[in-house]
Order: sequence, then structure tokens, then C-alpha cells
Amino acid sequence: MLYATRKGGSGATGGGEFVRIIDTAGYNQPFAPLIDLLSITQTNTAFRGVAKVPGTSALTQKVFVFNGNGAWENPENWLESEVPAGDIPAGNVILILPTTGGICTITGMVIIPAKVSLIVPNGVQLIVDGDLQIMKEEEG
Repeated sequence: MLYATRKGGSGATGGGEFVRIIDTAGYNQPFAPLIDLLSITQTNTAFRGVAKVPGTSALTQKVFVFNGNGAWENPENWLESEVPAGDIPAGNVILILPTTGGICTITGMVIIPAKVSLIVPNGVQLIVDGDLQIMKEEEG
């Protein structure tokens, strides 16, 4: 699996795109890409790259992607319908990338454990109309 940006967003017809590329071919077979569009920017706007967030091994790291519009709690607003909840392991990432013109709204209680990254890119709206707690690592 590979995450990438494409389409520079420099034209008046559309913005840049954030995609996930999955090779659906079996071992030692010709590359067969499945491209999953995760988010589109506004017109004349582009994503400027994708970076790995420091954390635990990439083999155990999970990225929760909000790619809908509306309530945080609604599974339909999350990639693969996986809402981050409960005891999220350290090193995991929560990425807020709503649909073009969309927002992410928290109306209940959301707790982000220590060593879990919450990423809200510039220009993205995360509205907290509930309780958002971002825990810090305890000293000791």
C-alpha cells in the first residue's frame, strides 16, 4: 500500500488529490494498481506531499482517515468505516481529510491517547462541539 499526492491543483478546473494505491496482483505478477481517492482539495489548491509520522513500526501503525463530511462518530465518514475509538495503540495516526468543502464535527467525547497523532492540515475544519481531550505522555 502506498499513499501519494497527485494533480498539482494549479488549474481552475480542480484541486490536488490524496490517494491510496494498492497492488491487487499476486506475488511476482505484473503491477495491477487499485487507486482509492481519499480526498480532493479545493480549486487552485494542492497537497504538498505525504510524510510518515514518527512512531512505532510501520507494520503495526494504523492510519485512521476521516474522508467524509459531518460527524466524527459516523462510520460512513471514515475510510473503511473505522472510527478511532477506545484504547488506540501508541504510534497510530488520525488524519482529518474531509471531502471538498466538508467539515469534521465532534459532538460527543473523543479522547486521543498519548503518542497518537491527530493531524488536521491547514485549511481543514475540525469543529469541536463536544469534548476533545488530547492526552500527553506522563513524566516519570
